[in-house]
Amino acid sequence: MTVIYPDVAFALNALLDGLVLRCTMVLMGHPARWRRIIPAAVIGGLYGALAILPPLWLLASFPGKILAACAMVALVYGRGPLYLRCCLLFFLVSGSLSGAVTAVTALFRTAGHPLVIFLTSGLLCAFTLTVVFRASARAAVEGKVVRAAVSWGGRTVHLRLLRDTGNTLLDPATGKVICVVEEKALEPLLNGREILYRKIPFQSLGQKRGELRCFTCDGLTVERADFGPYPIGLADRPLTDGGGYVGLWGGEKGGNCAELAAKST
Repeated sequence: MTVIYPDVAFALNALLDGLVLRCTMVLMGHPARWRRIIPAAVIGGLYGALAILPPLWLLASFPGKILAACAMVALVYGRGPLYLRCCLLFFLVSGSLSGAVTAVTALFRTAGHPLVIFLTSGLLCAFTLTVVFRASARAAVEGKVVRAAVSWGGRTVHLRLLRDTGNTLLDPATGKVICVVEEKALEPLLNGREILYRKIPFQSLGQKRGELRCFTCDGLTVERADFGPYPIGLADRPLTDGGGYVGLWGGEKGGNCAELAAKST
């Protein structure tokens, strides 16, 4: 009989929950928000420690586990339009991690059934990821998703952007193609700080007229290429239906009007 102490259960669950939450945010394209991940992981650790106590056996039930996972995701990601998709990805990452643990246990204990469980869970997770997140996966494989870093006011946030050649929205002040990023993804950079925005009119599919809030960051780096101060547009809604990136990058070597005109001729 294996004896699990509450302090061990707390530490193990907190560590694993933190790892799964970070992987979920990265796969969704959002930066790892440690200020939210750490409290959520602590809550997950407390839940794991309380769930092993006999008087609180309901916490260890399937509905209890689902509610605890959804609460942790809500604390880190918030109740946005992609909340349910984020929850699904959290369950998939958790299932993959559990399958890996089961596989290691099977190898060391030479038991047959845990390996079957691992293979089944792994195939299920791979199938769901392929179906649900196929768009972002395809973009990553084709090299359309790039890594970027936006700096402003002494802070830096790391993001994933979609290389979108159709994004030709220019900043009148600098003549550069605006890098459009979900406002939610820039919360660690801008939250609680005063910033001077300018509004730029634009048109897009499904919206004939609109205004995009824009500011100039202190520095933008895309795939190790430094673009210096650069105009960043804030999108008030998700730019993708499945994650993998949180912004649109249409600039090349500064992305000014002259270069775009030369490429189009």
